[in-house]
Amino acid sequence: EGKGLTGPLAGKLLEPTSFTFLRFHGWAWSHQRNDIFRSSAQPTVDEGLFKDFLDALRSQNYDAQVDSQLLNLQRPNEATHGLVLHVNEDRLRIMEFVSRTAAEDYVYGKPHSLRAGKIVLESEPEDRYQYIDAIHSHLLPDDRIPWSRLINRNDLVGRGFIPLFHEAFGEVDKEEIGLVDLLKGVGEQGYEVEIGVDVSIEGIKTGRWLVETPRSHLRVGGINAVFASVNDDDFIVHKFRDAQAAQSYLDKEENHAFRVDRFVFRSTPKDMYYLKAGFGEKPHDQISWSSLLTDEDFITTVASVVGS
Repeated sequence: EGKGLTGPLAGKLLEPTSFTFLRFHGWAWSHQRNDIFRSSAQPTVDEGLFKDFLDALRSQNYDAQVDSQLLNLQRPNEATHGLVLHVNEDRLRIMEFVSRTAAEDYVYGKPHSLRAGKIVLESEPEDRYQYIDAIHSHLLPDDRIPWSRLINRNDLVGRGFIPLFHEAFGEVDKEEIGLVDLLKGVGEQGYEVEIGVDVSIEGIKTGRWLVETPRSHLRVGGINAVFASVNDDDFIVHKFRDAQAAQSYLDKEENHAFRVDRFVFRSTPKDMYYLKAGFGEKPHDQISWSSLLTDEDFITTVASVVGS
């Protein structure tokens, strides 16, 4: 929001600056002859808390190289640190999350990933191996992407590699209920729950599955959110830093939602927008908001799961 919270600028607002945000394909579509600059520099990267694991791989004759750190906007919600690696030519990402729960939320629905404690290791092939076209508008089907065999539990290569990952990080206690835990708990109470949505580009399903929302879906005080449906009604389920932040979101921004502690269920019906791609929101009185928002039995169920 541009307001200083601590330090010499506490309580002051930054001066707004005129800017334009443009997605890559928005430029590339009309500038297809442009080259993409790729730096050849090889900066030194601190391996940090992942160093012992990488050294263990090297001692077992794996070729483990660190490419770069994951910048803030490259990291998933609730991830605090991360590196891009190459292990035996396979491109991987390794990340630490704030908690085991946050890591569990992230790996849900991601078959090409591993979790140990608060650490997640996932296969991340180069973009050119994930898209059919140069401007990244059409994803390849999952079975055509060269995912790393190193983290495939059903592969002989993976069966040799995966124990090294789990030995390096081990398990930690579960601190709190997570978004996936919450939705699974609601499902166990008799509601039909689906966690995540099909990834669509220009309204066309790609066959890929998305659970965690992009960073742009988070609101002030929000730390994570997932897509879900309950009894065929679509929601974004938000997790805020605390109950006060969740209530502030409802008070200032959102009428078509309800809160239980720091979790908010926000109704996102399929008919919210004029276009399938998710542009042009209709007037609120023309949108079929979920009846679960005022269903006391459902709200009580959510509260019982959160409190369990």
